Amino acid sequence: MVINIDTTEECVRGRYASPRFPGCVVNINDLLQWSSGYNRAVHVIDSHSPEDVEFKVWDNHAMKGSPAASLVPEIAVDYERDEVLHKNSFSAFNNTGLDYILTEYAVDTLIFTGAFLDISIRHSVIDAFYRGYDTVVPFDAVMLHASDEEVDGSLDIVNEMRVMYGTLFAFTDEVLRMEVNK
Repeated sequence: MVINIDTTEECVRGRYASPRFPGCVVNINDLLQWSSGYNRAVHVIDSHSPEDVEFKVWDNHAMKGSPAASLVPEIAVDYERDEVLHKNSFSAFNNTGLDYILTEYAVDTLIFTGAFLDISIRHSVIDAFYRGYDTVVPFDAVMLHASDEEVDGSLDIVNEMRVMYGTLFAFTDEVLRMEVNK
């Protein structure tokens, strides 16, 4: 199942805007279309309240109900089929109902797309590992929060996810050829 994280106005065009988004959107949409032949996709988006613990470190962002917390229109969301969940922490699993959906559909492999590899996707992969899911991250369908100067550090994150949590990193065209319980 494709788990698309934080492709919101805040992450794409707002203060955390990623210059990689234009290159990722086609790949994210290809993966969402591919997934639709098997089951729904899940879009998990930042949606914060003023009391969220994350604001001890981060400035207020993606406030619940604000335009900044909405999905960007470039992402092909099928609102009749897909699920849209709201999160108030880095992980897509914390207090979102994602576990219930994955259990309901007997999913064993999660394909993470969106923003940001070095924050929410990383935390979601870790939580997925401890829940027994296999994880895949398409290089060309994720964005980094890190600046260009910090990209070398993101290679450490990729290696951590591969070695510690068994995450498969591939390109979208390779994932589209995979046979998984999507």
